[in-house]
Amino acid sequence: MQRRLQLVKGFQTYFDGVYYQVDVSQYKAERVDREALEAVRQFFHTFYVKSLKTFRVEPVLITDCYYPDKDDARSKMILNKIASGAAHRQSEDQYFKDVDEHYAALRPLFGPQWDFDGLFGKMCRNTVKIAQGATASYETGRMFMPRYILRSEEKERYGDSRRMLRALLEEGLRTKVSEMRRDDYRKRLEEEVYVIESTNNVDYFLIQWDMVAEARRRGIATGVGRGSAGGSLVSYLLGITSIDPVAYDLLFSRFLVPERCGLNWVEEITVLGEDVSVEAGSSYVEITIGGRSYLFDRDAQFWVERGGKMMKVYADRLREGDDIRFDRRDVLWNLNGR
Repeated sequence: MQRRLQLVKGFQTYFDGVYYQVDVSQYKAERVDREALEAVRQFFHTFYVKSLKTFRVEPVLITDCYYPDKDDARSKMILNKIASGAAHRQSEDQYFKDVDEHYAALRPLFGPQWDFDGLFGKMCRNTVKIAQGATASYETGRMFMPRYILRSEEKERYGDSRRMLRALLEEGLRTKVSEMRRDDYRKRLEEEVYVIESTNNVDYFLIQWDMVAEARRRGIATGVGRGSAGGSLVSYLLGITSIDPVAYDLLFSRFLVPERCGLNWVEEITVLGEDVSVEAGSSYVEITIGGRSYLFDRDAQFWVERGGKMMKVYADRLREGDDIRFDRRDVLWNLNGR
């Protein structure tokens, strides 16, 4: 007991407030219920100073809430099973309750020696106090996509997520598509990758790839189609889905369209636009890309990777070996004359 009080005093020295969380959610296991209720009993009998009618540590009403409605409890149990292999601490009572439900759950636990209404009001006021002291902000007006964090070996092998996605897709082409049909599949693949990159969805696909791969490694069943993702060749080549959309003439546009998501290229990309030619008489340089020669105004600027660094370079300052970062739209339609 004395050691506990010393710990509490230490916390109170360094923090603005120290509270005890009162949570009497019911569990399916009687043993867990007893443990939870015993902890609450110990607090109210140990930390309440009867002569002063005050607490050494203030109680606060904050119950665990994992789902909005009681019927959603099954989803939490399934998540517990996936996460730890067993649904520990199962409860159908960890839903969002109103104040009357909290009152009804707590009232039977306190005898006549307690001024329960006053005590309940104190716990609620402390909850409000904590809430009012909290600050939060969020940015609107743009989409926040999840990021795939490369493991150290992936970062060493691929460099960044865009290269990693490309490498995985090339591997998928080699293993899933016959060499005779590979060129046809590659045309479809380039169009899909353009949309995926330009809508900033590269990391999203890598996350899905990682989740499905881990599920299969653990022996967890995965679906063959995953909804409209069945129309994505990228999903098929990554192993996210098991349906070949080209063989079944499925549409990628049902899954992801730029008009709905909005193009969101990162800054370090060369965007040529509609016109990649030069006017007569202007000063230009000839650049060979992919075995074909193009004329660019000498003042055209390109994002290139040189010596492991990204930089913006004028056309007449390009060097052999520079890796020009093009918008895939330019590669598909402008440079290839489509």
